[in-house]
Amino acid sequence: MRLGGTSKGSLTGIRKVLNRLVAEGTVDRETVAGVGAYRFNDEHLAAPAILALVNLRSSLVGRLEETTRSWGAPPVFGALFGSAARGQMTGDSDIDIFLVRPGEVDDQVWGDQVASLSGQVRRWTGNRAEVLELDEAEVVEHPDDLVLGEVVRDGLVFAGPPTWLVRLQRPGRRRGTP
Repeated sequence: MRLGGTSKGSLTGIRKVLNRLVAEGTVDRETVAGVGAYRFNDEHLAAPAILALVNLRSSLVGRLEETTRSWGAPPVFGALFGSAARGQMTGDSDIDIFLVRPGEVDDQVWGDQVASLSGQVRRWTGNRAEVLELDEAEVVEHPDDLVLGEVVRDGLVFAGPPTWLVRLQRPGRRRGTP
């Protein structure tokens, strides 16, 4: 599954694809100031399906949000990160999910929720979920961990306050206080 992003291609190859899309009617071509301009034809019967494919990443984030919100013990914070968040997935990529476990939660309950989520992600995408889970206390104590920096930089938040992790990493913050 490819969750958005950019691909590189030759100018000739891109022109061929655009010409085919124009011929099929999903793209309109017009000349503006002597240059070909292309526009998606949102009236085409295939438009909803094309838009659904374009929006796969946001659909995944929405499902993660909906699923974790329904948990009996929801995460303090959750984010999609890595290649899926950056739009650089390949068919072999795993889906990196970061979860902050609340302080007072039964191990069995939490483990079952995380295992269920991993299975759901596999069914939704065809890709394996790689879940990084840390206790809230661990994150508060070590906010400058390199992986947490990646989550702040590239993460798409689906659980908890969007700025929760950013606030922990701000300069001058005292350790142990959010």
